[in-house]
Amino acid sequence: LSVVPDIYSATSRPPSPFRCAGHCVAMFSLFTLCHLAATSPHKTVCDGRACRPGEGNAQGITHGSNPYDIRGGSLKLNPHEPDPASPLYAPLAAAAKDAASKGLVYMCAADYDFREIASNWMRAFVRLGLKNALVYALDAEAHAHLTARGVRSVDGSLAMADFNRTRLARHIQRAEAERHLAAAAVAASGVDVLLMDCSHVLLRDAAPLLHEAAHSVDVSVPRGNCDGRTTPRSPAGCNPNWSLVWLRGAGSAEQRSRAVAHQVAGSGDCR
Repeated sequence: LSVVPDIYSATSRPPSPFRCAGHCVAMFSLFTLCHLAATSPHKTVCDGRACRPGEGNAQGITHGSNPYDIRGGSLKLNPHEPDPASPLYAPLAAAAKDAASKGLVYMCAADYDFREIASNWMRAFVRLGLKNALVYALDAEAHAHLTARGVRSVDGSLAMADFNRTRLARHIQRAEAERHLAAAAVAASGVDVLLMDCSHVLLRDAAPLLHEAAHSVDVSVPRGNCDGRTTPRSPAGCNPNWSLVWLRGAGSAEQRSRAVAHQVAGSGDCR
């Protein structure tokens, strides 16, 4: 699975098309960056009107820069488990099984700021004639916007709100953590899932490649920096790039268990 990285912001020129051989994903950007604030920096109403795309999340600070704000709750662990039978994830698990083709679903997560990017993400699948994709909406407004436009969406706002009990005080932190837990819940339900950024654009169906890898691979992520040191989060001696993750959920119970455990460990906790 080839990945072409390119950082793209709302104020810069849109990225030009990429051409790649084989199965290819063009990666344009990561989640919007948010300022540290005593209250959540994420909003959907700006000056009495609906926030324009990119306006509701303040720009400027990454997840990893001074990442934890003790003004949040006190819980140092994830506030919930990726249990597909739980009230938080049962709707997502059901939607993933309904959308899946040959046991595979493509998924991205988006809040209201990313509603148009998520719509564009889905249009790429429509163009390819693929129906096994869904958006995990991180707020109710994004879910309402997407479903009104015919985009298959699942409302994850309750799971996001559950992070109020944790030390992850900023929206960017909660968004990053929750989308990975949600993907783990999909895998735990017995469905293979490719978790993408909503700014990834699929140029060709990756299913044949993923199905071929499914016989021997539990988790696949792009390789980051490699220093040879192995840890629970980087067992191969390389830091994984968690913006694109494939989890083997439709395989054996052992594969599924390993994939979910690795995903939860890789997504980190609230310390």
